[in-house]
Amino acid sequence: AYLRASHRYYTRVSFPAIHNSIHRLVNELDNVSRRVIDKFYDDYDNEVNNHFSYEEDVVFPYIESLLNNKGKSDDKYNISQFGHNHSNINEKLNDLKNIIIKYLDEKYSLPLRFELLKEIYIVEEDLRKHSLIENKLLIPLVENLENSHE
Repeated sequence: AYLRASHRYYTRVSFPAIHNSIHRLVNELDNVSRRVIDKFYDDYDNEVNNHFSYEEDVVFPYIESLLNNKGKSDDKYNISQFGHNHSNINEKLNDLKNIIIKYLDEKYSLPLRFELLKEIYIVEEDLRKHSLIENKLLIPLVENLENSHE
């Protein structure tokens, strides 16, 4: 429930706030910089949505099926597939942060840059904790559930 709620929070609150701040910031940029940052963020946004959709549509229903069937699943899926394919969506946030810090000319709005960087740092730390919960708690618990049936 926590992981699903966090997905909703990210997609309804955190990422729209970042997106809004990016659009306010890029309005001040030259066309090339604007396109680069917009494209980078749009690609990231798609990656995040795909990441969350996979968890919502594949991983969580699989876990619920295991719980409802006391560890037995008819699926050809197992949680190790999730662990092996679990992408780190924080890496691109770090890249975005570096673009803003290193490559945007200082003449562009410092208050907007600071606001955007603050939002990125907050969601980056929250996503780090989210991934830690998935990797250190969820995956081992589901592996134990899978193994308990064997």
